[in-house]
Amino acid sequence: MLQFYQCPYCVAALPIAIDAFNEIDCDIYYLDIYAIRANNTEEYQYLYQQLAADGTFGEKILAPTYVSYRDGEVYKYQIATFKNDQGRYIADLSTEQKEQLNAKLKESVDSNKENK
Repeated sequence: MLQFYQCPYCVAALPIAIDAFNEIDCDIYYLDIYAIRANNTEEYQYLYQQLAADGTFGEKILAPTYVSYRDGEVYKYQIATFKNDQGRYIADLSTEQKEQLNAKLKESVDSNKENK
């Protein structure tokens, strides 16, 4: 999980992610990216290069992002929030959006486990 506690989207998505990953018995590793993103550290650049290849992130890694690795490489990732009608990310997720996020997170990990 790439998050930081100052992020309202991260705060909203964290309990959903914990529930999803607990339901499928998956280990979770948390990385607070606030400082490394703000300081553009080598570690941040490494993460950015791994995740930004498809152009999804633009100039920076969006938080929260959940990343599934296989054999040391990014397998799948999920930006764990939704956009409103104006294209802005939202922190106040509806029950349906929470359920969709839970399912997406479980699918990204389950498909990785099945393909090992």
